[in-house]
Amino acid sequence: MATPSSSYDVVILGSGIAGLAGALAAQELGLKPVVLEKAAALGGGTVHSYGLIWVGQNHLARDARIPDSHDDVLAYLWFLGGGAVDEARLAAFVARSPEVLKFFADCGIRFRLVHGVTDHYYEKAPGSHAVGRTVEAELISGVELGDWRDRVLVPHDVPCFVTAEEQIAWGGINSASHWDADLVAERRRQDMRGKGLGLICRFVAALRERGVPMLTTQPVARLALDSGRVTGVVMGSGELIAARRGVLLATGDYGAAWLCTRGIRSDPTILDRRRPCPRGRDRWDSAQGREQSTGHAVLHDPDGYPGRHSNQRPCRHRRTMQPAYTPGEPARKTLCRRDVLSGNCTAAAPVQSGASRIFQSPGLSDF
Repeated sequence: MATPSSSYDVVILGSGIAGLAGALAAQELGLKPVVLEKAAALGGGTVHSYGLIWVGQNHLARDARIPDSHDDVLAYLWFLGGGAVDEARLAAFVARSPEVLKFFADCGIRFRLVHGVTDHYYEKAPGSHAVGRTVEAELISGVELGDWRDRVLVPHDVPCFVTAEEQIAWGGINSASHWDADLVAERRRQDMRGKGLGLICRFVAALRERGVPMLTTQPVARLALDSGRVTGVVMGSGELIAARRGVLLATGDYGAAWLCTRGIRSDPTILDRRRPCPRGRDRWDSAQGREQSTGHAVLHDPDGYPGRHSNQRPCRHRRTMQPAYTPGEPARKTLCRRDVLSGNCTAAAPVQSGASRIFQSPGLSDF
Protein backbone atom coordinates (compact mmCIF):
# COMPACT_ATOMS: atom_id res chain seq x y z
CA MET A 1 0.00 0.00 0.00
CA ALA A 2 1.15 3.52 -0.74
CA THR A 3 2.22 5.79 2.09
CA PRO A 4 1.71 9.57 2.43
CA SER A 5 4.97 10.76 0.96
CA SER A 6 6.53 12.54 -2.02
CA SER A 7 4.03 14.27 -4.30
CA TYR A 8 0.91 13.70 -6.35
CA ASP A 9 -0.91 15.63 -9.05
CA VAL A 10 -4.08 15.88 -6.95
CA VAL A 11 -4.40 15.43 -3.19
CA ILE A 12 -7.97 14.65 -2.14
CA LEU A 13 -9.16 15.10 1.43
CA GLY A 14 -12.15 12.96 2.34
CA SER A 15 -13.40 9.59 1.12
CA GLY A 16 -17.12 10.25 0.75
CA ILE A 17 -18.60 10.17 -2.74
CA ALA A 18 -17.25 13.65 -3.59
CA GLY A 19 -13.69 12.64 -2.81
CA LEU A 20 -13.83 9.23 -4.49
CA ALA A 21 -15.53 10.64 -7.58
CA GLY A 22 -12.83 13.31 -7.79
CA ALA A 23 -10.13 10.68 -7.49
CA LEU A 24 -11.62 8.51 -10.23
CA ALA A 25 -12.05 11.49 -12.55
CA ALA A 26 -8.45 12.60 -11.96
CA GLN A 27 -7.14 9.09 -12.67
CA GLU A 28 -9.16 8.80 -15.86
CA LEU A 29 -7.82 12.17 -17.03
CA GLY A 30 -4.26 10.93 -16.70
CA LEU A 31 -3.40 12.48 -13.34
CA LYS A 32 -1.91 10.84 -10.24
CA PRO A 33 -4.34 11.27 -7.30
CA VAL A 34 -4.22 10.20 -3.65
CA VAL A 35 -7.17 10.05 -1.23
CA LEU A 36 -6.52 10.96 2.41
CA GLU A 37 -9.15 10.00 5.00
CA LYS A 38 -8.73 10.95 8.65
CA ALA A 39 -11.02 8.18 9.91
CA ALA A 40 -10.09 4.52 10.18
CA ALA A 41 -12.44 3.49 7.34
CA LEU A 42 -13.51 4.85 3.97
CA GLY A 43 -16.95 6.19 3.11
CA GLY A 44 -17.45 9.45 4.97
CA GLY A 45 -21.04 10.49 5.48
CA THR A 46 -22.13 8.88 2.19
CA VAL A 47 -22.31 5.37 3.68
CA HIS A 48 -25.08 6.58 6.03
CA SER A 49 -27.14 8.00 3.16
CA TYR A 50 -29.58 6.53 0.67
CA GLY A 51 -27.04 7.25 -2.06
CA LEU A 52 -29.65 8.71 -4.40
CA ILE A 53 -28.41 10.90 -7.26
CA TRP A 54 -30.70 13.42 -8.94
CA VAL A 55 -29.84 14.13 -12.59
CA GLY A 56 -32.32 15.46 -15.11
CA GLN A 57 -32.05 14.30 -18.74
CA ASN A 58 -29.71 11.45 -17.78
CA HIS A 59 -28.68 8.71 -20.21
CA LEU A 60 -30.58 5.98 -18.34
CA ALA A 61 -33.87 7.85 -18.72
CA ARG A 62 -33.08 8.57 -22.34
CA ASP A 63 -32.37 4.90 -23.02
CA ALA A 64 -35.69 4.04 -21.33
CA ARG A 65 -37.41 6.64 -23.55
CA ILE A 66 -38.56 8.69 -20.57
CA PRO A 67 -39.13 12.27 -21.80
CA ASP A 68 -37.48 15.25 -20.10
CA SER A 69 -36.25 18.67 -21.17
CA HIS A 70 -33.58 21.19 -20.28
CA ASP A 71 -36.23 23.83 -19.55
CA ASP A 72 -38.14 21.54 -17.18
CA VAL A 73 -35.00 20.63 -15.23
CA LEU A 74 -33.98 24.27 -14.95
CA ALA A 75 -37.47 25.37 -13.86
CA TYR A 76 -37.67 22.74 -11.15
CA LEU A 77 -34.25 23.52 -9.70
CA TRP A 78 -34.98 27.23 -9.79
CA PHE A 79 -38.12 26.53 -7.76
CA LEU A 80 -36.11 24.50 -5.22
CA GLY A 81 -33.62 27.32 -4.83
CA GLY A 82 -36.36 29.83 -4.13
CA GLY A 83 -34.75 32.23 -6.58
CA ALA A 84 -31.69 32.59 -4.33
CA VAL A 85 -29.30 30.64 -6.56
CA ASP A 86 -26.29 31.45 -8.68
CA GLU A 87 -27.69 31.33 -12.21
CA ALA A 88 -24.36 30.43 -13.84
CA ARG A 89 -23.73 27.52 -11.49
CA LEU A 90 -27.29 26.29 -11.82
CA ALA A 91 -27.04 26.38 -15.60
CA ALA A 92 -23.72 24.52 -15.45
CA PHE A 93 -25.21 21.81 -13.24
CA VAL A 94 -28.19 21.31 -15.53
CA ALA A 95 -26.00 21.17 -18.63
CA ARG A 96 -23.11 19.06 -17.33
CA SER A 97 -24.59 16.67 -14.73
CA PRO A 98 -25.86 14.21 -17.40
CA GLU A 99 -22.33 14.17 -18.86
CA VAL A 100 -20.84 13.47 -15.43
CA LEU A 101 -23.18 10.54 -14.75
CA LYS A 102 -22.37 9.05 -18.18
CA PHE A 103 -18.63 9.62 -17.58
CA PHE A 104 -18.68 7.54 -14.40
CA ALA A 105 -20.91 4.90 -16.00
CA ASP A 106 -18.27 4.58 -18.73
CA CYS A 107 -15.70 4.12 -15.94
CA GLY A 108 -17.56 0.98 -14.90
CA ILE A 109 -19.84 2.37 -12.17
CA ARG A 110 -23.17 0.61 -12.59
CA PHE A 111 -26.20 2.85 -12.07
CA ARG A 112 -29.92 2.22 -12.29
CA LEU A 113 -33.06 4.35 -12.38
CA VAL A 114 -35.09 4.36 -9.16
CA HIS A 115 -38.76 3.76 -9.84
CA GLY A 116 -41.20 4.83 -7.17
CA VAL A 117 -39.43 8.12 -6.32
CA THR A 118 -40.94 11.19 -7.96
CA ASP A 119 -39.46 14.67 -7.79
CA HIS A 120 -40.09 15.83 -4.24
CA TYR A 121 -42.58 18.50 -5.29
CA TYR A 122 -44.11 16.55 -8.15
CA GLU A 123 -47.28 18.19 -9.48
CA LYS A 124 -46.68 21.14 -7.14
CA ALA A 125 -43.62 22.74 -8.76
CA PRO A 126 -42.97 23.79 -12.35
CA GLY A 127 -40.87 21.33 -14.31
CA SER A 128 -41.39 18.44 -11.87
CA HIS A 129 -41.47 14.88 -13.20
CA ALA A 130 -42.76 11.57 -11.87
CA VAL A 131 -39.89 9.34 -12.98
CA GLY A 132 -36.50 9.29 -14.65
CA ARG A 133 -34.40 11.71 -12.62
CA THR A 134 -33.44 9.73 -9.52
CA VAL A 135 -30.55 7.26 -9.91
CA GLU A 136 -28.80 4.84 -7.55
CA ALA A 137 -25.88 2.41 -7.74
CA GLU A 138 -26.53 -1.25 -8.45
CA LEU A 139 -26.02 -3.64 -5.55
CA ILE A 140 -22.45 -4.85 -5.13
CA SER A 141 -21.02 -7.63 -2.97
CA GLY A 142 -18.32 -6.73 -0.48
CA VAL A 143 -16.43 -9.72 -1.87
CA GLU A 144 -15.71 -7.69 -5.02
CA LEU A 145 -13.59 -5.31 -2.94
CA GLY A 146 -11.06 -8.02 -2.13
CA ASP A 147 -8.64 -6.85 0.55
CA TRP A 148 -10.53 -3.55 0.77
CA ARG A 149 -13.72 -5.25 1.93
CA ASP A 150 -13.20 -4.38 5.60
CA ARG A 151 -11.75 -0.93 4.92
CA VAL A 152 -15.13 0.60 4.10
CA LEU A 153 -17.37 1.65 6.98
CA VAL A 154 -20.52 -0.50 7.08
CA PRO A 155 -23.40 1.10 9.05
CA HIS A 156 -25.19 -1.32 11.33
CA ASP A 157 -28.24 0.85 12.03
CA VAL A 158 -29.71 0.91 8.50
CA PRO A 159 -30.51 -1.86 5.97
CA CYS A 160 -27.83 -1.50 3.28
CA PHE A 161 -28.52 -4.85 1.59
CA VAL A 162 -31.41 -3.49 -0.49
CA THR A 163 -31.79 -0.91 -3.20
CA ALA A 164 -33.84 2.20 -2.58
CA GLU A 165 -36.35 0.99 -5.14
CA GLU A 166 -36.78 -2.30 -3.30
CA GLN A 167 -37.20 -0.52 0.01
CA ILE A 168 -39.98 1.56 -1.50
CA ALA A 169 -41.71 -1.42 -3.10
CA TRP A 170 -41.54 -3.34 0.17
CA GLY A 171 -43.33 -0.61 2.11
CA GLY A 172 -40.45 1.48 3.43
CA ILE A 173 -38.02 1.00 6.28
CA ASN A 174 -40.85 1.05 8.82
CA SER A 175 -42.11 -2.19 7.26
CA ALA A 176 -38.76 -3.99 7.47
CA SER A 177 -40.21 -6.69 9.74
CA HIS A 178 -42.46 -7.75 6.84
CA TRP A 179 -39.70 -8.03 4.20
CA ASP A 180 -38.88 -11.40 2.67
CA ALA A 181 -36.82 -13.01 5.45
CA ASP A 182 -35.19 -15.59 3.15
CA LEU A 183 -34.10 -12.94 0.65
CA VAL A 184 -32.76 -10.72 3.42
CA ALA A 185 -30.77 -13.63 4.86
CA GLU A 186 -29.31 -14.45 1.44
CA ARG A 187 -28.35 -10.83 0.81
CA ARG A 188 -26.59 -10.70 4.17
CA ARG A 189 -24.78 -13.97 3.43
CA GLN A 190 -23.49 -12.56 0.16
CA ASP A 191 -22.60 -9.24 1.84
CA MET A 192 -24.63 -7.34 -0.73
CA ARG A 193 -24.28 -3.58 -0.39
CA GLY A 194 -26.61 -0.92 -1.72
CA LYS A 195 -27.71 2.69 -1.28
CA GLY A 196 -24.93 5.01 -0.02
CA LEU A 197 -22.73 2.11 1.03
CA GLY A 198 -23.11 0.45 -2.37
CA LEU A 199 -22.27 3.70 -4.14
CA ILE A 200 -19.06 4.05 -2.13
CA CYS A 201 -18.11 0.41 -2.66
CA ARG A 202 -18.49 0.69 -6.43
CA PHE A 203 -16.13 3.67 -6.51
CA VAL A 204 -13.68 1.98 -4.13
CA ALA A 205 -13.67 -1.09 -6.38
CA ALA A 206 -12.98 1.06 -9.45
CA LEU A 207 -10.16 2.95 -7.72
CA ARG A 208 -8.66 -0.26 -6.33
CA GLU A 209 -8.65 -1.75 -9.82
CA ARG A 210 -6.77 1.29 -11.09
CA GLY A 211 -4.24 1.26 -8.24
CA VAL A 212 -5.23 4.65 -6.79
CA PRO A 213 -3.96 4.98 -3.18
CA MET A 214 -6.71 5.52 -0.59
CA LEU A 215 -5.12 6.10 2.81
CA THR A 216 -7.04 5.97 6.09
CA THR A 217 -6.16 7.38 9.53
CA GLN A 218 -4.47 10.33 7.81
CA PRO A 219 -5.54 13.58 9.56
CA VAL A 220 -4.50 16.74 7.74
CA ALA A 221 -3.54 19.75 9.84
CA ARG A 222 -3.61 22.50 7.22
CA LEU A 223 -3.09 23.46 3.62
CA ALA A 224 0.46 24.22 2.48
CA LEU A 225 0.80 27.64 0.87
CA ASP A 226 3.49 29.30 -1.24
CA SER A 227 2.93 33.00 -2.04
CA GLY A 228 -0.80 32.53 -1.55
CA ARG A 229 -0.97 29.46 -3.78
CA VAL A 230 -2.00 26.05 -2.40
CA THR A 231 0.89 23.64 -3.00
CA GLY A 232 -0.17 20.65 -0.91
CA VAL A 233 -1.15 19.66 2.61
CA VAL A 234 0.62 19.38 5.94
CA MET A 235 -0.25 16.19 7.79
CA GLY A 236 -0.95 15.98 11.50
CA SER A 237 2.52 14.47 11.83
CA GLY A 238 4.04 17.58 10.23
CA GLU A 239 4.85 15.79 6.97
CA LEU A 240 4.29 17.74 3.75
CA ILE A 241 2.52 16.12 0.79
CA ALA A 242 2.93 18.17 -2.35
CA ALA A 243 0.11 18.61 -4.87
CA ARG A 244 1.37 19.53 -8.32
CA ARG A 245 -2.07 20.36 -9.74
CA GLY A 246 -4.26 21.04 -6.73
CA VAL A 247 -5.99 19.93 -3.52
CA LEU A 248 -9.62 18.82 -3.52
CA LEU A 249 -11.43 19.53 -0.24
CA ALA A 250 -14.15 16.88 0.04
CA THR A 251 -14.57 16.70 3.80
CA GLY A 252 -18.28 17.37 4.24
CA ASP A 253 -20.59 20.36 4.00
CA TYR A 254 -22.17 22.88 6.38
CA GLY A 255 -24.45 20.33 7.99
CA ALA A 256 -21.41 18.40 9.24
CA ALA A 257 -19.46 21.40 10.56
CA TRP A 258 -20.28 22.36 14.11
CA LEU A 259 -19.00 25.94 13.75
CA CYS A 260 -21.27 26.43 10.76
CA THR A 261 -24.39 25.09 12.45
CA ARG A 262 -24.10 26.17 16.08
CA GLY A 263 -25.74 29.55 15.43
CA ILE A 264 -28.34 28.40 12.95
CA ARG A 265 -31.96 29.26 13.57
CA SER A 266 -34.07 26.22 12.82
CA ASP A 267 -36.93 24.17 14.11
CA PRO A 268 -36.33 23.36 17.81
CA THR A 269 -37.57 19.80 17.32
CA ILE A 270 -34.59 19.22 15.05
CA LEU A 271 -32.12 20.67 17.52
CA ASP A 272 -33.60 18.44 20.21
CA ARG A 273 -32.38 15.43 18.24
CA ARG A 274 -28.77 16.51 18.76
CA ARG A 275 -26.69 15.87 21.83
CA PRO A 276 -23.30 17.13 23.02
CA CYS A 277 -20.32 14.98 22.13
CA PRO A 278 -16.57 15.11 22.93
CA ARG A 279 -14.85 18.51 23.13
CA GLY A 280 -18.15 20.37 23.22
CA ARG A 281 -19.14 19.74 19.62
CA ASP A 282 -22.67 19.00 18.43
CA ARG A 283 -23.13 16.17 15.96
CA TRP A 284 -25.99 14.16 14.59
CA ASP A 285 -26.84 11.38 16.99
CA SER A 286 -24.74 8.70 15.31
CA ALA A 287 -21.57 7.43 16.93
CA GLN A 288 -20.15 6.18 13.64
CA GLY A 289 -20.94 9.40 11.83
CA ARG A 290 -19.04 11.66 14.21
CA GLU A 291 -15.63 10.45 13.17
CA GLN A 292 -16.49 10.21 9.50
CA SER A 293 -18.16 13.54 8.72
CA THR A 294 -17.13 16.80 10.35
CA GLY A 295 -17.08 19.30 7.49
CA HIS A 296 -13.65 20.71 8.32
CA ALA A 297 -12.88 22.10 4.88
CA VAL A 298 -15.86 24.48 4.73
CA LEU A 299 -14.26 26.46 7.53
CA HIS A 300 -11.62 27.54 5.03
CA ASP A 301 -13.91 28.67 2.24
CA PRO A 302 -13.60 32.48 2.14
CA ASP A 303 -16.44 32.90 -0.31
CA GLY A 304 -18.87 30.32 1.00
CA TYR A 305 -21.83 30.88 3.26
CA PRO A 306 -24.59 28.76 4.72
CA GLY A 307 -27.77 28.55 2.71
CA ARG A 308 -30.24 31.32 3.32
CA HIS A 309 -33.72 29.91 3.39
CA SER A 310 -36.72 30.75 5.49
CA ASN A 311 -37.34 28.86 8.72
CA GLN A 312 -39.34 25.68 8.71
CA ARG A 313 -43.02 25.59 9.46
CA PRO A 314 -45.09 22.62 10.65
CA CYS A 315 -47.62 21.26 8.20
CA ARG A 316 -51.19 20.54 9.23
CA HIS A 317 -50.15 16.97 10.07
CA ARG A 318 -47.67 18.33 12.64
CA ARG A 319 -44.73 17.23 10.56
CA THR A 320 -42.05 19.75 9.64
CA MET A 321 -42.15 20.57 5.94
CA GLN A 322 -40.26 22.92 3.63
CA PRO A 323 -42.22 25.99 2.51
CA ALA A 324 -43.15 26.42 -1.13
CA TYR A 325 -41.32 29.15 -3.03
CA THR A 326 -42.04 31.17 -6.13
CA PRO A 327 -39.07 33.28 -7.29
CA GLY A 328 -39.66 36.89 -6.39
CA GLU A 329 -42.56 36.12 -4.08
CA PRO A 330 -42.81 35.20 -0.39
CA ALA A 331 -43.44 31.60 0.64
CA ARG A 332 -47.05 30.81 -0.20
CA LYS A 333 -47.94 27.63 1.62
CA THR A 334 -46.49 24.59 3.30
CA LEU A 335 -46.19 21.43 1.24
CA CYS A 336 -46.76 18.14 3.03
CA ARG A 337 -45.46 15.09 1.21
CA ARG A 338 -45.09 11.46 2.24
CA ASP A 339 -41.57 10.02 2.15
CA VAL A 340 -41.84 6.72 0.31
CA LEU A 341 -38.47 5.53 1.66
CA SER A 342 -39.53 5.61 5.29
CA GLY A 343 -43.31 5.68 5.06
CA ASN A 344 -43.43 9.03 6.90
CA CYS A 345 -43.68 12.64 5.82
CA THR A 346 -40.26 14.08 5.09
CA ALA A 347 -38.69 16.64 7.41
CA ALA A 348 -36.68 19.09 5.35
CA ALA A 349 -34.36 21.44 7.21
CA PRO A 350 -34.08 24.87 5.58
CA VAL A 351 -31.88 27.09 7.73
CA GLN A 352 -30.73 30.67 7.92
CA SER A 353 -27.36 31.92 9.08
CA GLY A 354 -25.00 34.64 7.95
CA ALA A 355 -22.14 34.55 10.47
CA SER A 356 -18.93 35.04 8.48
CA ARG A 357 -16.87 34.32 11.61
CA ILE A 358 -17.33 30.60 11.02
CA PHE A 359 -14.63 30.68 8.37
CA GLN A 360 -11.91 31.87 10.77
CA SER A 361 -10.19 28.61 11.61
CA PRO A 362 -6.46 27.92 12.05
CA GLY A 363 -6.51 24.32 10.89
CA LEU A 364 -8.54 21.49 9.38
CA SER A 365 -8.23 19.20 12.39
CA ASP A 366 -8.53 21.70 15.22
CA PHE A 367 -12.25 21.20 15.68
